[in-house]
Order: sequence, then C-alpha cells, then structure tokens
Amino acid sequence: MAEHARLEELIALNGELAALARAGLPISSELARAAESLPGRSQELSRRLAGRIDSGEPLSEAIAAEADHLPPYYAALVRGGEATGRLPSALEAMSDALTRTLGLRRTVWLATLYPVLVALLSFVAMVLVLRAVGPSYDWVFQQRGEAANAFRDARELIVRLATWTPVALTLGAVVWLVWPHRRGALAAPLGWANRLPGVGEALRLQASANYCRLLGMQLGHGTPLHEALPLSAEATGWRPFVEPSQGLSECLRAGGGLNDLPEARDALPPLAVPALTSDAGAPFVLSAIESASAEYDDRARLALEAASTLLPLVATTVIGGGSLVLYGLAMYGPYIASLIEMTTWH
Repeated sequence: MAEHARLEELIALNGELAALARAGLPISSELARAAESLPGRSQELSRRLAGRIDSGEPLSEAIAAEADHLPPYYAALVRGGEATGRLPSALEAMSDALTRTLGLRRTVWLATLYPVLVALLSFVAMVLVLRAVGPSYDWVFQQRGEAANAFRDARELIVRLATWTPVALTLGAVVWLVWPHRRGALAAPLGWANRLPGVGEALRLQASANYCRLLGMQLGHGTPLHEALPLSAEATGWRPFVEPSQGLSECLRAGGGLNDLPEARDALPPLAVPALTSDAGAPFVLSAIESASAEYDDRARLALEAASTLLPLVATTVIGGGSLVLYGLAMYGPYIASLIEMTTWH
C-alpha cells in the first residue's frame, strides 16, 4: 500500500507549487527542475506531477491521480483554487495551515520530551538504588523471624514497574512516529496527542479558518453555495465539517435551505453560520465569511501559543513530577515503615 507524503514533504511540495503559481511560471517544467531540491518521496512525486501536467492534465487532476501519495483534501483545495481563479491564494493558505500543523506537532514533542527524559532517568536511578540499598531493610522482618517480607515484595514490584515503563514509553514513541497520522493529515496529525490540553482546540480553530477562507474564495467567484460547502469541508480535512456540509449541499440542491437541517448547520464554524443564513446579499455574506476566516486565524494563533506554554507545564508536572514522587516513595517508604515497625517491638 502506497504511503501519503509526510507533512514535511507536503509542505515543501505545496510551497514550490505556490511560488510557481504566484510567479506565473510554467508549472510542469519548473516543478521538474525544482524536484531535486525537495525532500524525500516528494522528488519523485514532483516529477510525476510535472509529467502529467506536461501531457495536458490540469494541476488538480494531476494531484487527484496521485491519491495514493497525496491526501484527498489537498486535491480538493487545488480544485477549488482553480475553479475560483485564486490558485496562488489557495496554495498559500494551505502552506500556512500545514506549517501551523507541523509547528503544533513539534510543540507536543518538545513539551513531552523533557519530562519523559526526567522520568526515564528517575526510573533508572530507582532500579539501581533499590537493587543496591533495598535488601538492607529486610533485617526488620528477619529480626522477628517472619516469613513474609512486605518490603521485599513492594521493592520487587516497583523494580518491575521501573524497568518496564521505559520500554513501554519507547515502544509508544516508535508507534507514534510510524503511525499513518503523520502522513500529511491536517485533521488528526497527532493521534492520541490531540487530547492534550489546547491541541485539539488549536486544530479545530485552524480548520475553521481554512473552511471559511476557501468558502469565501469560491463564493467570491460565483461558485454556488451547494458546491462550495462540500468542497470547502473536504479541503480542510476536518471530519466534523465534511458530513454536515454534504448534507446541507444535498438539501440546497433539492431546493431547501440551511435552516432546514439545524444540526448540520450548527456543525459548521459558528462565525460563518449567521452570514450563510442571512438575506443581506452576496457582498455582505462574502465580507462576513472573510472576517470569520481572519478571526479564526487569530484565535488559532493564540490557541497555539497557549498550547506551547501549557503543554510543557502539564507534561512536566504529570510525567516528571509523578516519576519523582514514585522515586521518593520507593526510597523513603521502606525507611519510614521500618521505623514504624520497630515501635511495635517489645
């Protein structure tokens, strides 16, 4: 099964296409020439795209033909940019969204790297010290001739945990690295990390900004709303927008309105809904949609900054602090318990 381009590769390819489109240069020849400077699999992908374009295919069709290597939302965005005559703007907007997604992923890694290292070092120190010092507490039970040894049992359990936890963390990191969510996806680029504080919110806001931006581009060039809605949703790669937009599109094609499907309507970016359901005219709708896009961009930027601050704090507290607490219990727990035990001697 073919792999999608990695996020870094998609950013490089999209940036090259955006630069060529903005400059008005022939994409086929220039893209083939620039292929050598692109990273990884994007080199061969660029050559194939250049060959398809050179044979007469539009850029959107050439990209759609590479569905095994490029995510579906990317072909949708390029198709929308071509349809509206604003391909350079569409590609530049995608560059911004992809770059923010990559930045968010790196923020998560940096936020968890330090506390994970602290935890690993704590576990290693815990195993070494417990192996060396722990048996010296066994005398408390030997003095009383007791067969049971709570210290020894607890020590062995903690040693097992401290030994296997680093292995589990390492395996988890490897799985996260190779999991398909890294293959250029916008909607879920971080897998389980989407649930970390601020991460999912930043992605949702960026998806809302992309949705409004592409929707405004299409409406500004006369694309009917029933066509613009599903195309914009597909281009964002954000699943919560796709099904509602498709349902609203079918309703509009049948002669209905957005208010006929309130649940689907309310699933769209909230700032865009009043404009889409108003009767104020096309200029007002377009202006309101563009304002919504700018507002969501600002909110996404603030959410990313907040996540960059909050994630290291939370990760350090939970992972690093938790490992240090466990280390303290393992070291001082037996000592305190032995003192308590000795107070019962007669």
